Amino acid sequence: MKVKLFFIITLLLFTLCNVDAQSTQCKGITKAGARCKNKTTNSNGYCHMHQAQVQTSVADSTKTKSVNTTSKSNAGETKTVQKTESTARRTVSVQCSATTKAGTRCKNKTYSANGKCHVHGGN
Repeated sequence: MKVKLFFIITLLLFTLCNVDAQSTQCKGITKAGARCKNKTTNSNGYCHMHQAQVQTSVADSTKTKSVNTTSKSNAGETKTVQKTESTARRTVSVQCSATTKAGTRCKNKTYSANGKCHVHGGN
């Protein structure tokens, strides 16, 4: 009798708490590259672990800078070349992808776009 009453009360509380909340699978991508299996009720569709993956604006995360370089050739001509360099930066720090001299993975964190810390040539 007590077990049935407990079950009914639990079911009733669960139903009352989740009247408007429809949980869906998170849209986030794990470090392994698979889709996250967490359930979420957030309106953006991402669980608490993957809130950093929400795309707010592509223009904010990627900036370009122009560099003008001049060089002289052997004939005395001056050339001006404009280079465009991407200065994209991660919004979340990740573990460095380089290996140490001992053969283990580097433990430093980085925001660098190439995935390497300042010691291993991060930009």
